[in-house]
Amino acid sequence: MSVPCSRIDPAVGVIMPRMACAVVDFPQPDSPTNASISPCRSGRECILNAAVSAICERGLSGTRVADIAQRAEMSPGHVMYYFDTLEQILIQALRMANERFLDDAVREARRLPQARQQLVRLIELGMPSDPSEEPHSQWLLWLDVWARSPRNPVVDADRRQLEKVWIDTYAGLVEVGQKTGEFSPAVDPQDFAVRLAALVDGLGKSVVLRDDWMTRGRMLDICTRMIAQELDAPPAESGGHRGFKGDRVNLRTKGS
Repeated sequence: MSVPCSRIDPAVGVIMPRMACAVVDFPQPDSPTNASISPCRSGRECILNAAVSAICERGLSGTRVADIAQRAEMSPGHVMYYFDTLEQILIQALRMANERFLDDAVREARRLPQARQQLVRLIELGMPSDPSEEPHSQWLLWLDVWARSPRNPVVDADRRQLEKVWIDTYAGLVEVGQKTGEFSPAVDPQDFAVRLAALVDGLGKSVVLRDDWMTRGRMLDICTRMIAQELDAPPAESGGHRGFKGDRVNLRTKGS
């Protein structure tokens, strides 16, 4: 079942369904997920940049088309010229953000010689920092994404596709480590990647919400220990993965 797309009305404030940082500069260690807004190359990109800035600062419920238009230095009608629906702004900005950030992060991680180091570095680059230090953090936006997904099939389908890209990236690094002999061949790369992604998301949420029990250092330590315990462990006689109970997860298609 699908939900009709919401038309952009320049005269009415609207709730943007979800967005990620549209233009991501090369991830820096001190602010790995911060999306610095770089000069736009087209009117379309200016709109996406402006939408990211507005939503990060105001939240989804506080963002109006007029806010985006003002930051893009164009009229609301001009925004409507490029995008007919909110979903178009959402999906295009989110795809561009994730592709650019992940491409840069993977490129940085692959400079390291071992698959283990690459996997840990990728996690480190993707971890959140203090929101006050990351005004355009993707994590601030993902909190709204997760909150809206259960009630918006369009948002949820896009979320699944984007999260699947991260899962596949983790799985790919595990496969590399298995080929080089670093990781146990008994581990199912996709199953491990699904659980690692869930762990990163859960711990990252606590970091960005400033929970007393979670810090960036502890988050990285927990993820690193999971990698060591499961990927380095000798194959269990009964097969399957170690360290976590539960059935294997089979993700055959994006968004399924």
